[in-house]
Amino acid sequence: METQGKGRVYVLVNKTSKELKATIHFDENGMRSKEIHLDHNHKVNGKRLKPHTHVGYEHEESEGRDVTPFEREEIEKVNRIWQKHRES
Repeated sequence: METQGKGRVYVLVNKTSKELKATIHFDENGMRSKEIHLDHNHKVNGKRLKPHTHVGYEHEESEGRDVTPFEREEIEKVNRIWQKHRES
């Protein structure tokens, strides 16, 4: 997954469980700029966070941060859309 649509957000779904795995964000050049992992904990500053955000094209396991209020709202919106889709 090298490039995608400019400024788009994509959602990765677990093939088996059909649960949301991550939101993946792309910048104006179509390059991955951020991933918000929804399905697992990540240790940041000694605290386990779920969900958590990785910023940049590549991320190492030692990096990551808590989600922002804006990202939290986005996660809630994505979850609502996904649940509505699954119910239809």
